[in-house]
Amino acid sequence: MEILKIVPFLFIFLSSSSLLSQSVDWETLENAELKETEDFVKIDSLILKLINWLGNHHLDHKDRIKANSIFMKWMTGSPSVTVNLDNYLMSYTKKNGDFLLLYMAGWSKYVLENPDKKEDTFGGRMAGVNYFLDYYEKGKDSGVKKDRKVVKLLKKRKAGKLEKFIAQKIE
Repeated sequence: MEILKIVPFLFIFLSSSSLLSQSVDWETLENAELKETEDFVKIDSLILKLINWLGNHHLDHKDRIKANSIFMKWMTGSPSVTVNLDNYLMSYTKKNGDFLLLYMAGWSKYVLENPDKKEDTFGGRMAGVNYFLDYYEKGKDSGVKKDRKVVKLLKKRKAGKLEKFIAQKIE
């Protein structure tokens, strides 16, 4: 019986400690001097937490502009990640402009979590598209505007046809 009393507290403790470990170190990111290649690489793990933050916070969150700015500053000089922006992608970001940044964030997350996949541009593309699709599914509670084109992409993903569709778009 005593163990049953401990389980809820253990669950709360483990949940809260994992949330704390995922928090963004805003001060370090804002004050990072990104001049040399090593400067960018040093904060890769912090950027990964920032990417997770971007994927989990409302588009109108008070820190969104700051987060976007930090991410873009890192991405434009990072030797760790190179993202390709294809023409087809732009039509999926018209109603939700933040999806372009989420696409880049998803691709970056893929590479940061799988450094050996840095040259896997198709895997990066898929990670980017899936990242903004996952965000879209959160709906208007996250600040997303309805978009029929994005809904069609979701249907392709659910039918297992997204990879083939993206491959055709980049040929």
